[in-house]
Amino acid sequence: MKSVPPVTIPPSGSTTFELKGAEEVDIDKVKTNLEETFMQVWRNRAENDGLNKLVLRANLNWREVMMLRTYGGFMRQARLPYSLSYIEQVLSLYPHIARELVEMFKLLHDPKLGAKSGDKGRLAGEKIIDMLQTVQKLDHDRILRTFKTLIERTLRTSYFQTDNLGQYKNLLAVKLDSKNIAELPLPRPNVEIYVYSTRVEAVHLRGGDIARGGIRWSDRLEDYRTEVLSLMKSQQVKNTVIVPVGAKGGFVVKQPPKTGGREAYQAEGIECYKIFVQALLDLTDNNVKGKVVRPKDVVCHDGVDPYLVVAADKGTATFSNIANALSLAAGFWLGDAFASGGSTGYDHKEIAITARGGWESVKRHFREMGKDIQKEPFTLVGVGDMAGDVFGNAMLLSKQMKLVGAFNHMHIFCDPNPDIPGSYAERARMFKQRLGWDGYDKTKISTGGGVFERSAKTIKMSAQMKKAYDLDADVVTPDELMRAILKANVELLWFGGIGTFLKSSRQSNADADDKANDALRIDGREVRAKVVGEGANLGSTQLARVEYARNGGRINTDFIDNSGGVDCSDHEVNIKILLSDVTGKGKLTLDQRNKLMSDMTEEVSELVLKDNYQQTQSLSLQEYLARGQVGLHGDLIRGLEKQGLIKRSLEGLPDDEQLNRLSKENLGLTRPELSILTSYAKIDIFNEILKSTIPDEPMMEALLVEYFPKALHKYGAEIKNHKLRREIIATQIVNMLVNRMGPVFVQSRMSKTGAGAAEVIKAFMIVVHAYGLPDLWKAIETLDNKVPAQVQISALNEVFQVAKRTITWFLRFGGNNLDVAKEVDAFKPGVDVLKKSIAGLAPDDVKNGVMDAESTLTIAGMPAALAQEISTVKLLAVASDIINLTRRTNGEIKPIAATYFTVGDKLGLDWLRRQTAALIPANSWQARVVGGLMDDFYIHQASLTAGLIGSVKKGGKIDKALADNWFDENRDRTAKVTQMVADLKTQPKVDLEMLVLIAQRIGQLVHQAK
Repeated sequence: MKSVPPVTIPPSGSTTFELKGAEEVDIDKVKTNLEETFMQVWRNRAENDGLNKLVLRANLNWREVMMLRTYGGFMRQARLPYSLSYIEQVLSLYPHIARELVEMFKLLHDPKLGAKSGDKGRLAGEKIIDMLQTVQKLDHDRILRTFKTLIERTLRTSYFQTDNLGQYKNLLAVKLDSKNIAELPLPRPNVEIYVYSTRVEAVHLRGGDIARGGIRWSDRLEDYRTEVLSLMKSQQVKNTVIVPVGAKGGFVVKQPPKTGGREAYQAEGIECYKIFVQALLDLTDNNVKGKVVRPKDVVCHDGVDPYLVVAADKGTATFSNIANALSLAAGFWLGDAFASGGSTGYDHKEIAITARGGWESVKRHFREMGKDIQKEPFTLVGVGDMAGDVFGNAMLLSKQMKLVGAFNHMHIFCDPNPDIPGSYAERARMFKQRLGWDGYDKTKISTGGGVFERSAKTIKMSAQMKKAYDLDADVVTPDELMRAILKANVELLWFGGIGTFLKSSRQSNADADDKANDALRIDGREVRAKVVGEGANLGSTQLARVEYARNGGRINTDFIDNSGGVDCSDHEVNIKILLSDVTGKGKLTLDQRNKLMSDMTEEVSELVLKDNYQQTQSLSLQEYLARGQVGLHGDLIRGLEKQGLIKRSLEGLPDDEQLNRLSKENLGLTRPELSILTSYAKIDIFNEILKSTIPDEPMMEALLVEYFPKALHKYGAEIKNHKLRREIIATQIVNMLVNRMGPVFVQSRMSKTGAGAAEVIKAFMIVVHAYGLPDLWKAIETLDNKVPAQVQISALNEVFQVAKRTITWFLRFGGNNLDVAKEVDAFKPGVDVLKKSIAGLAPDDVKNGVMDAESTLTIAGMPAALAQEISTVKLLAVASDIINLTRRTNGEIKPIAATYFTVGDKLGLDWLRRQTAALIPANSWQARVVGGLMDDFYIHQASLTAGLIGSVKKGGKIDKALADNWFDENRDRTAKVTQMVADLKTQPKVDLEMLVLIAQRIGQLVHQAK
C-alpha cells in the first residue's frame, strides 16, 4: 500500500489545495475516482461534504457517493434523529459496508445485469446484515440498516439513465415503497419519489396509484418533507370527492442567486421546478396507443404506474404551462392534462371555483340558521387580501357583505361600519387590479377605520374600532389588533390566506406547526363568529374545529370547504383524457378541442359545485342523526384503525372513553369529526368497489356518462372506453352512497346482515333506481331558502330511513350475488304502483298520520305534490315485503297490500315501529338491538301476511277481509298480544325492554299461526 503524502495542487490564481490521506489508502487505485470527484465538485455537479471521504476510503466514484448522499438526505427529511454530518461520519467509519451498500444498489437496479441480479442483490443484503454484527454502537447500526432498507425499498431509480449526449445525469431520483418503510413517520404515503441534486431537492408523496395534488415551492430547506407530508394527509381526505387519491410535492432551491433580485430568484425557481418535474417523468410509465412503455434504463420493482398528474400550489400557481411543455416534449400520454389549470385548462382563479365551492358551505351554515346571505346583510372578518384567489373571489360572492376587518402578511384592514354597496365596488376594483389592502381607497373606509402596517410598533385605536373589535386600549400592537379581529363578534370568519390561526385550548402553539403565526393564534373556544369558512388549507387545527363546534359554532373542515379546486382539476384531466381519444380519431382538431373546453367551463363548474353542495348536505343529515349513531361511529373508527387507514391521535377523533361520555351525555360527533369519517369511509368503500365487478356492470355506465358535461355525451364510445372508466364509476357510486347514507352505513349493514361490502353497494344501487330516489333528492334540494332548512333535512331523513330498511331487506332476502339490473326490473313496476296507491290502502290511523305530515309540510312552504310524496314515502318501507309477496304468489299488488296493512293494524305494528325509532341507543350493542327490533316487527308482519295468503284456496279472494276474518277466528290467541299493545300505549314512557318483550310475544303468535 502506498501512503498518501500531502500534495499541493497549484491551479490558476493564488489558491492552493492540500490533499491529506490515510495510511491505508492506495493512491493508484483511487486516483481516477479522486480526480473525477474533484472535477465534479469544482463544476458544482457534486457536493463538497464529508461523504467524499468515501472516494478515498471505499474507492467510490462521485456518482456512487451521490447515491449514498441521496439516501442520507432523504433520511434527514424523514426526521431520523441524526444530523447529516453525523450520517456522513458513520458511513466514513465503515467504508467496507458503504462499498457493499453500493454493490447491493447496483445489483438491484442496474438494467444491464439481467433478471438474476435481484437474487444477487438480496444476497448482498444478507452479507450486509452479517457485516453489521461488528458494529458496536446502536446509532451506527440503525443508520447503516436504514441505508440498507431504503435501497431495498427502492422501486425505481434514474441512476442509470443518461441525457441526450449519453452522459449520466448529475441528479438522482429514487421511487420508494414508503408504505413498507417502518422507519418513516406516520402517516406513510403509498409511494414517493425523492429527487436530489446540488441545485434542487424535492419530494413527491402519493397516497395511491392514481393520485394527484399540487407541487409547492417550499422555503423549509431542513424539513420540506414534513411540510409536504402534512399537506398530503390533508389532500388525502380532500380528494375523496374525486377519482385520484391524495398526493403532494415540494421542492427547495438550494443555491438561490446572490444577485439579480426577485427576477433572478424566480428564474432559478422555475429551473429547479423543471428539474423536479422532469425527474418525476423520467421514472413514470408511459401509455403509447394503449401499450405501457417502461422508462428507459430503469428496473421496475413495482407494477404498471402510468398515472402522474401535478397541479399548482404555493409558489407554482403560474407553472402549469411549464409542466405541460415538459410532458408534451417527453411524449407523455397525458399531454397537457399532466398539469391542470394551464392555458388550455380551467383557470381556478378566473372561474373562482375554490371560493365558490367554499361558499356553498357558508351558505348552507347560514341557511340552517334561517338566513339567506345572498339577500340579507351579514358581518364578517377574514384572513387574506383581494389579490388572492380564495379570499378575493369569495369577497365578491355576495353583495350583502359588511367586511369589518381583515389582514394579510403585510397589512391590517379595518372598516368598523362599512357601506355595503360602496365597499363591494371597491373590493371588485381591487380584485381586478390585483391590489393588497394598501391599495384600498381610504375615502371609502368608514369613520374611524384605516389600513395599518403589520410592521408598525403600535396602532392608535379609534372609538369605532374599539367598539367593532371589543378593545378598551387606546393603543395596541398589530398582533393584538389581529387577534381581536379573529375574536370579533361577527357572523362569519373566512380563511382565505396561508396560516394556522386557530388551535384548541388543549394544544400548544407548537401543535399548530406554524411558527410564523404563533403570536396571532387564538383558541377555538375564543372565536365568536357564528360561522367559520375555511377557503384556505389548515386555517385551524382539527381539535380547534371540534372545540369551536362544541361551543355552538358552525364549521366543517378545510378539505370539505375548499375541495372545489381539486374537483375542477380532476374534471379537467379526465375530460382531456377523453378528448385525446376523440382528437386521435380525427373527430376534433386541437383548436376545436380547446374551444370546446372553454365552452364547457360553466357546466364543469356546476358539476363541481354540486359535489360541494351534496357533501355539506350529507354532513347536515349526519349531524341530525349523530346522537343516535355514537356507537356506530365508534365501530367505524375502530374498524378504520384496524385496517390502518387512520390513527385517532393524528385525526383528532375521540377515543373510546370520550365516545362513552358522549353517549351518556346524549351528544353526537361534531361536523368536523363527521367530515373526517366521511372522507375515510369514502376511501375505504372506493377501494372495495374497485376490487369488485360493480364498475363493470352495464347499468353503471350511466354514472360514467353523468360525470361529463352534456356536450361530451355524443362521444359515447370514447366515454365507454375511458382509461379511468372504472375509477370514475367507483367515485360516482361512493359519493352518492356516502353522501346519501352516511359513513357508517356500509359497515353497519355488513355487521347487521353478514353481507360483504360489494353486496351492500349493489343493494344500495337497486334501491336508488327501483325507488326513483334521485328525483326525490333533487326535488328536496330545490327547496333551498323556500322552506326552513330543517324541513329539508327532515325530508331527507325520511328518504334515508326508507332506503336503509329496504337495502337491509335486499341483503337479507335478495339472495347472494345480487343482480342490480334484474332486481330493478323486478321491483320498479311494483314500487311505481305503490307510490300512487299505498296511502289509500293503509289503515285509518296511518292515513291520518300521512295527512297531518302532508299538511305540516305544505304550511312550511313545500309544494303540494312534493309534500304528498314526502309524507307518503315512509310507507314505502314495506314495499319490498309487499312486492315480494306478490312475486311469490303471482297475486295482485293492491289486495296483498291491503291484507298486509290490516295485519299490521291489528297488531299495532306501525305504532310499535314508531316507538322503536324514537329510542336513542346508549351504545352500539343497544343500537343493534333496536335495529333488530325494527326488523322483527317488519318480518312478523310479512310472515303472518304470507301465511294468510298461503291459506287461500285457488280462486279465493285476497283482501282486507282475509285478515279481519283470521283475527276474529283466532281471537283467543291474538287477544293477549293486542291487549299488551293496548297496555303499552297507556305507559308514560316506552322503553327498550317493553318493546323486546312484546316483539317476542308477536313472534310466538306468528310461529303458532304457521
